[in-house]
Amino acid sequence: QEVDFDYVKKAIGVGNRGSVEAILIDARPEAKYQRGTIPSSLNINDTNFQEDYKQLSSIDKNKELIVFCGGYSCAKSPIVADLLMKKGHKNVKVYSAGEPQWAKKSYLEIDTIVAKVYFENNSALFVDARPHAKFLQESIVGSISIPDTNLDKLIGRFPIDKDEKVVVFCAGYDCEKSHIVAKKLYETG
Repeated sequence: QEVDFDYVKKAIGVGNRGSVEAILIDARPEAKYQRGTIPSSLNINDTNFQEDYKQLSSIDKNKELIVFCGGYSCAKSPIVADLLMKKGHKNVKVYSAGEPQWAKKSYLEIDTIVAKVYFENNSALFVDARPHAKFLQESIVGSISIPDTNLDKLIGRFPIDKDEKVVVFCAGYDCEKSHIVAKKLYETG
């Protein structure tokens, strides 16, 4: 079954891995996945399927899986979807528009490797979305504190140039604070 942007957006909820209704699977090569993917996605591609599939080994075969790749011209998502069905998964869907459409309509989640490159090249603003007290205890050097709960009050601290790269982070894959801030930033342009 093919699904659209709105369906995927609803399925990922807030965006952290603990809130998703479906598991998103990025079928693109690892390097592309690291540079930007739909929030909460796992990377399982066709060329390394057996190894990558281990991430799903304990998942209920009825759990909804949404596979995507690099858009309509990318053949990897139907291939991975077929491989998943051969493993016994019964609720597999394909988001054919994939990462290119998502990137035009929402924010992307990046890998730590990419964030490190941005940090080392001073090519992005780093924003800590955790409570200010946590920021004071420890944070990424040079980041600014804009807790998700104070976002409306502190929105003026973001760059005027809305094309400037902003990396929002919080406390890991199960924390929703960075997703709240990223979504609000995207919605404000």
